[in-house]
Amino acid sequence: MSQEFGRPTLQGLITNQAELCTSVLREARQLVAAGRFELALGQLSRADDLLDQIDEVLISLHPKHHPEAFALAAALHRDLESIQTRVPPSQRAWGRSDVREA
Repeated sequence: MSQEFGRPTLQGLITNQAELCTSVLREARQLVAAGRFELALGQLSRADDLLDQIDEVLISLHPKHHPEAFALAAALHRDLESIQTRVPPSQRAWGRSDVREA
């Protein structure tokens, strides 16, 4: 990880979170492909939390100076949304058994 004055840089924090998010999304994609939607939804929720953390860091950066960080985050958001669309609507209650599709 990149460091300035012995502390991680914001870009380095984004890179680390993005690597973790990529791994979580990969696992979610495999779970969806296997039809294990409840577990996949848990991973998608975890990925969403990681993306929220990345977005919080991006707020302090300027897109002109860190285009790669913004592009990386955008790609991860697209990947998350793509995987979410593969979960059947009847399974999208994020693990809640009390919610049924009408």
